[in-house]
Amino acid sequence: MTIDLAHLHVPPVEAGIDRQTTSWAPVSMTDILAGPLERRRPDLLARTDGHALFYRGLSSLLFGASESCKSWVGLLAVVEAVRADEHAVIVDLESDPVEIATRLRALGLSDSQISNRVAYIRPDEPLRRILDGPGAPAGPTDHDLADALDTRPAVVVIDALGELFALHGLDPLSNRDAPMVTGFLRRLADRTGAAVISLDHTPHAPREGGARAPIGAQHKRAAVTGVAYEVKATSPLAPGHVGKVSLRINKDRPGGVREHAMRDTAARISLDAATHPNQILATVEPASDGPSDALHARMVQVAAALADAPDGRSKNQVRQLVTGKAALTDDALDRLHALGHVKREPGARGAVVNLLLRPYPTGTADPDVAL
Repeated sequence: MTIDLAHLHVPPVEAGIDRQTTSWAPVSMTDILAGPLERRRPDLLARTDGHALFYRGLSSLLFGASESCKSWVGLLAVVEAVRADEHAVIVDLESDPVEIATRLRALGLSDSQISNRVAYIRPDEPLRRILDGPGAPAGPTDHDLADALDTRPAVVVIDALGELFALHGLDPLSNRDAPMVTGFLRRLADRTGAAVISLDHTPHAPREGGARAPIGAQHKRAAVTGVAYEVKATSPLAPGHVGKVSLRINKDRPGGVREHAMRDTAARISLDAATHPNQILATVEPASDGPSDALHARMVQVAAALADAPDGRSKNQVRQLVTGKAALTDDALDRLHALGHVKREPGARGAVVNLLLRPYPTGTADPDVAL
């Protein structure tokens, strides 16, 4: 069958003239089918049960109110990547390098890890390829970003999306402007293989029905190829306190996070600034009803009993040190072990020794938010 190109208003290419192939050329499905066809699985920022929260090679979104700990969640993904000897890029339009370095130190990274594995960018000029499109010649800012991406980072955190629009003189509510930024984020994830995590604010007033969403929500949500979370601080983070954060799934395009979520909540995060000065002990756990107040209090007591025993204690020794019902003490010890706070090793004469690996947060438990 012959197609009359005149009806499509596309003039035929003259013989002997090379034609440049564009993104409108059909993709070879033969090549696609020859490769592995596997469902996307989240593989960055693992919970204590091993299931992760972000997808490499896809663009994701964290949105929430001011002081909801969005930035801390993004930095937790950075810390996990760096601890695995991978690289990370932080594009920071809200804070400053001193604050970010202080937070990364508090989360346990060494100065060497921060210097060698984290590329920190504090931009003041726009990217030409956002304003002029992906086919535009690269400008100095594009080249600088490309240099940072040469490390093949596992994660790129952009804080925050609203400021990225403003830097380029674009309106997140505009049908014309929004795809210029969101398309850039999708290409960034696709071409680098990194988990691109953008942070965004919500309006002060929730939408009708009580739900919150990022400003310009439909454009930004539609552009998410990975997962979008509403971040809610159920207990604010402050020096000497334990911050508690919940991640509620707003969109999960591949479906791998929602598969292991409780209803729409993917994780509850504890940020313990009370146990050690200048340190944040972070725990990322599956959503659950959490321990009761009594169990949580007993877990704190059991952890304290193990803290001053570098060689560990047997279950009977813990029972002797912690007053109260032995059954509740045993439950607390079992839960601390399941959460990775306690390690069990063979001891003398067949006994099992319990060793404290990391402190247990001392914040008050609540059935709806406790970890």
